[in-house]
Amino acid sequence: MPARSYDNSRRAARAGDTGHRILDAAIALIGAPEPELSVARIAEHAGVAVPTVYKHFPNREAIFDALEDRSLREQYKDWGGVVGYRAYRRFEAGQTRYFSHRLRRPDAA
Repeated sequence: MPARSYDNSRRAARAGDTGHRILDAAIALIGAPEPELSVARIAEHAGVAVPTVYKHFPNREAIFDALEDRSLREQYKDWGGVVGYRAYRRFEAGQTRYFSHRLRRPDAA
């Protein structure tokens, strides 16, 4: 009797959705009047347990790296046919400085 194959595509899709929810929660907290950007607060806002956040992102800095990547991908997708690569790289450097600053000083405007 042949072995039954296991299709885990739904599980993978749910895991991707959870990662997006975690990033969306972090974005919402960055924009809050008094941001608290702890992993516990991000997990609470995303509606997941803290270990679930760590399953997707090893630490808080990895969450910000993923946010930066997401932002840059969205911006480049929008700008791809309009600006050249050098202009995009300058924008990317500015985004990196902004996210680094927000990570170090979440209370700064």
